Amino acid sequence: MAAVFAAAVTLAGWAGPAAAAPSSAASPVTVTTTSPGWSVTLKVNKDSVRAGLSIPATLIITNRTSQPATVYSCAANGVYAIKVENSKIPNGPVTGAVECRSTLRPGRNVFHRRVRTDYETCSEDTPPCPKPLPAGMYRTVMNWPTFSARVPRPGTLLIRLT
Repeated sequence: MAAVFAAAVTLAGWAGPAAAAPSSAASPVTVTTTSPGWSVTLKVNKDSVRAGLSIPATLIITNRTSQPATVYSCAANGVYAIKVENSKIPNGPVTGAVECRSTLRPGRNVFHRRVRTDYETCSEDTPPCPKPLPAGMYRTVMNWPTFSARVPRPGTLLIRLT
């Protein structure tokens, strides 16, 4: 059943080539993407949660080169913020306007984040704020900055909101 669901999700355009489908029970899920000199792993502690709650997540960016890489953003801009969205509800993280930089040193760079499952922005159609997203299937989307090196984007994970 999970394989059929994963194939349907891929055909529907929800997930790119590096996506992991939710399991039948809430469990840790990981996806890793690589490029020469780099790997990016996103791990969430569970793939099913009540809408409005957040999910602990870990982002590991491994720099296998001998040189640090500049990140043209920082925490003040919500760098690596994770939300969920689907084809009916685009809900990506908002990027800040603070001019700042940070660095990815050679080796493992670990960032602990939370996957938010509420609306990123609110309007008259979605009061009060924050408001939980409706139940359903979603994919992760991350505020991914620009780098001085070719760091691959993390793959997406499928999250079920109940």
